[in-house]
Amino acid sequence: MNRKALGLLFAAIAIILVFGAIPLTAQEAEDDGSVYYVKSLVIEQVALGDYGYRVTYRNGRGNLHYAYIPHDWFTVAGGKGEQINTWNQAAPFMQVYYRDGAFSHVRLFLIPTYDHITWTVLSSEDDTEANFSADVLDINYN
Repeated sequence: MNRKALGLLFAAIAIILVFGAIPLTAQEAEDDGSVYYVKSLVIEQVALGDYGYRVTYRNGRGNLHYAYIPHDWFTVAGGKGEQINTWNQAAPFMQVYYRDGAFSHVRLFLIPTYDHITWTVLSSEDDTEANFSADVLDINYN
C-alpha cells in the first residue's frame, strides 16, 4: 500500500470512530424529543436467581460492584430492562439509560449460553426478594 492510500485509510477510520461515538453519549427519543444519557459498563458475572439477575460489574475506576435487577423488568415491552443475547466480543456489558437525569432503563448484552464462564447461579442467601425490590437501578460509578 502506498502512503496516499494508507493516509486515506487512517482518515476514514478516524471519521468512523468520531461519528460512531457520538450516538453513545446522547440519544434523542423520537416521541417527545427528550435526551437519553447512556453509560456503558463491563459485566464480570451474571448470577441467575429466582427473583432476578445479580450483575457483577466493573465501574470506571475498575472496582467491582453488584446490581440487582428484577426479572419483572424484562417481562413487558417497554419495561425497565432489555436482555440482548449476543456473541459480540465486547459482551457481556450493560448500558444504563438516564432520561432527564433519572434512571430510565437498562440493556444487558449477554452471552447466550449458560455454559459460558460469565454465568453462575445466585446463592440462596443473596436470592431474596428484598434484594430485587428496587424500582430504580442504583449504579456505583466511583
